[in-house]
Amino acid sequence: MATADKGKIYNEGNIILTGNKSLGMYGDGEGTVVENRAGGKIILKPGATATATDKITNMTGVFVNNGATFINRGDITTDINYSYNP
Repeated sequence: MATADKGKIYNEGNIILTGNKSLGMYGDGEGTVVENRAGGKIILKPGATATATDKITNMTGVFVNNGATFINRGDITTDINYSYNP
């Protein structure tokens, strides 16, 4: 989910990240608002797709840039211990 140029995005459900270099929510630019509302969940699940040879090297729940605002009223979690270190 992404927005820019004074856009607004809201998560009120589940965003589940499973793959390498996954990104849940992104906002760019001053006046842009990214919000994980109450009841919204961003869940990082690196073990869902990772193997010893296909490792997860990066997952990002939320990224805001260039003056964008992030508001978190929900939950951002990882669901397991991830042991595949690159």
